[in-house]
Amino acid sequence: MAIHHTHKAGAGDRAMKKAAKEAARREKVKARQAAKEKAARDKAMAG
Repeated sequence: MAIHHTHKAGAGDRAMKKAAKEAARREKVKARQAAKEKAARDKAMAG
């Protein structure tokens, strides 16, 4: 089997990996923002 056949066959796998990686990154950013907002609220309540 030639290289281009295996490359084309794996396109779906690569797309799924990319989507999973982006989703994980979005979750990480969302968690970091939530923690930052919580810290700001706690500081405002204390001060």
